[in-house]
Amino acid sequence: MSVTRTAASEVGAALDEAVREPAVGVAPEDEFTETSLPFTEAGVELDPTPAALDEARTGVSTADLGVADYGSLVLTQTDRGSELVTLFVEHHVVLVHEADIAPDMDTAVETLEATLNRTRGA
Repeated sequence: MSVTRTAASEVGAALDEAVREPAVGVAPEDEFTETSLPFTEAGVELDPTPAALDEARTGVSTADLGVADYGSLVLTQTDRGSELVTLFVEHHVVLVHEADIAPDMDTAVETLEATLNRTRGA
């Protein structure tokens, strides 16, 4: 596993370097709308067909939360089929905001608990 920290203005270049085609992904959730994520420019097919999923080498998704000391991510299942682009590929590229990376599991659980209380588990 490798981690690349990049400025919002450099996300396109980082995706170009990380993606191994053919690649599939899902359009990011609303929390990523402040930056235009260049998925298609990096060769990522959004809303892929079953055949594209089967052929893909790379899946690109976003994460709601990262846990630094475990190197773990919290991926939320969406109606866009996000789990499909993360499970069946040999290479998974994940975008997560730096502010959404908890330093340890205790902090991550507190963050998740606050989110679940705020959204009532939705």
